[in-house]
Amino acid sequence: PCDLKAYLQSKDALPSAVAMIKDLLGGDENKLLDSARQASPTHLLNSEINIPPVLILHGKNDRLVPPLQSREFSAKAKALGASDLKLDMVKGGHGFPGFGFKAIKTSIDFLSKRLKAG
Repeated sequence: PCDLKAYLQSKDALPSAVAMIKDLLGGDENKLLDSARQASPTHLLNSEINIPPVLILHGKNDRLVPPLQSREFSAKAKALGASDLKLDMVKGGHGFPGFGFKAIKTSIDFLSKRLKAG
């Protein structure tokens, strides 16, 4: 998830995913939402940073992380000036095994173009 705090507060959050986030952040249960906000890429975006190239592949049928997470991150990054951000909503659920070869090719093409430019 790009916004851990919103995920934890969502009615759609899976208990297993909530447990993973709690394990990741550790610490005081009373500070969990603040820690989640601080650890979230969405909340780290601001107009003072240069956003590097970003490729987001998100499964249309992802039941672990709602696709809205990637859409909102992408929209905020673009609003803050991200000029090299690609969001692909792909078939499948959560992760590469279900994404298929097209998503792998998209990843390789994205990386190849940027690595050659650098």
